[in-house]
Amino acid sequence: MPLFAALEQNDNAVNNEYITEICIKGHPSQELLILPIISHLAGEDSKRWVTWINPPSLNRQILKQFGLEKRPILIINSDSDEQLHNLLLRCLNSGKSNTVVANLNSTSTINQDELAYAAINGKSHCLLIR
Repeated sequence: MPLFAALEQNDNAVNNEYITEICIKGHPSQELLILPIISHLAGEDSKRWVTWINPPSLNRQILKQFGLEKRPILIINSDSDEQLHNLLLRCLNSGKSNTVVANLNSTSTINQDELAYAAINGKSHCLLIR
């Protein structure tokens, strides 16, 4: 089974610029392979956070392997899809994170137009992982 089962794109060009959605199938540890993408998206902006909502288990050694150990990383766990959606909007809109990553379950529905507006307002990038 391929690691990246699908790369979903929204038809709206504005959304494509600020929101990336990736579907990963297989063993849950394969989610860690997303770290190079996060490192790339975070770039050199060391003053703003990388915020990760509902991440897999992480430790400093794993982060160090991908150049993220010196980055300010905020890890948040949500209890529901509604809370996840609200957290995404707040984190993107605040401008304190240059990259906001969210691990979604397969049934989560996210309004990408709202996310795009918040990302534009906060000059942030959103990475959604299913």
